[in-house]
Amino acid sequence: MKINECSVKDFVENKEAKLIIDVRSPVEYNRGNIPGSVNIPLFSDNERKEIGILYKNTGKEKAFLEGLKFAQPKLVLFIEKITAIMKQTKKEKVFVYCQRGGARSNAFAWLLSASGINTERIKSGYKAYRNFILDVFTQKYKFVILGGMTGCGKTDILNEIEKQGNQVIDLEELACHKGSVFGNLSGKAQPSSQQFENSLGQKLYSFEKNKIIWIENESSAIGNLFIPFEIRQTMKFSPVIDINLPIEERLKRILREYGCFSKDEIIKRIEKIQKKLGSKNCEKAVNYVSENQIEDAAKILIHYYDKTYGHYLKKNNGKKIFSLFLQRDNPYENSKIILDSDFINSF
Repeated sequence: MKINECSVKDFVENKEAKLIIDVRSPVEYNRGNIPGSVNIPLFSDNERKEIGILYKNTGKEKAFLEGLKFAQPKLVLFIEKITAIMKQTKKEKVFVYCQRGGARSNAFAWLLSASGINTERIKSGYKAYRNFILDVFTQKYKFVILGGMTGCGKTDILNEIEKQGNQVIDLEELACHKGSVFGNLSGKAQPSSQQFENSLGQKLYSFEKNKIIWIENESSAIGNLFIPFEIRQTMKFSPVIDINLPIEERLKRILREYGCFSKDEIIKRIEKIQKKLGSKNCEKAVNYVSENQIEDAAKILIHYYDKTYGHYLKKNNGKKIFSLFLQRDNPYENSKIILDSDFINSF
């Protein structure tokens, strides 16, 4: 039986509702996968390891037979599971991939096709997908960077800009981290480095390159993840809209966003930046938090972050920076002001 195949490019550009099955082992999948894919491993991590050792020591034939022995009891379960997912998600086509588009995805695609499921195998597998994503980062993009001091509501403004039909990359959402030492207070785990890049690359590829792509100003690291070098370089030379908001408005937002977390968690984060804050300021901020004077602690922290952002502006004074002074913390109204600004209309 002939197995239908498609290139990575054709797969990514395919807009039909599709079920993506990653048949690699869990450890491979967790390292990085095609966004939206479901892991239905042909072999467990231990089984894959055993087959690999056998292949190395005795050759392909015995390794193949061992793999067959591991897979055979699961074949009916594979079909039942995929049929159930297709029914639940109302998807009528399945795309299958493994690491390099070899024996695992070929066998799995054959099984599904033989059972009457509309199936295509992605040529050269995840390796080809990764090369595709890394190439996406080398393309030219028309970024506009939204900058501003802590508490200006940049992420919420970007969300409003996106709702109005504009192209937006939310790096913090993709990284599951808000970017500062306080960025992981929610406790949500960050994706792997590869997964962050995969999600970012696929999002970028979906955009029209001749149109503006809005992106929040970030340092090279977001928590434990790093913005790809090529994207960072493009950001470095892109124009910046620097929004300014009265400190009273910014403090209200900071208290609203971070005041709900436990004192112990906030204190841990403050102590991590003791050297940058200075011992006295760190001690004051910790004492304020301990005494439920969160606003006083926030004032110390906001002063530190404002100084840091000020250094960034001085360092990048050769860039095209457009300062915009806003009065109220209203993301919808502020997004309208930004989109109607002379700076944007000049593009």
